[in-house]
Amino acid sequence: MTDGQMPVYSVKSQIANAIDLFVHLRRDHSGVRRVVEIAELVDFNGRDYNLNYLFRLSGENGRLERTGSSLADDQRLKIMMNEGQQ
Repeated sequence: MTDGQMPVYSVKSQIANAIDLFVHLRRDHSGVRRVVEIAELVDFNGRDYNLNYLFRLSGENGRLERTGSSLADDQRLKIMMNEGQQ
């Protein structure tokens, strides 16, 4: 993929098919990495990724808090959990 022969759309589409959740880490002032948001990859419209943000770091108390959104594709999670039990 690094030789430039594959179209960008194809690479982005493969990424969208391979990733379910994003866990965004950021290094704070002391050098410690902290989770600042967790998002589900819901869709790829050919140009942009559509994310469903599940948790975000609160600026008020510095804690990871639910956004109120639930998983858009919870069936995939249930299937994966069942496969892990077998």
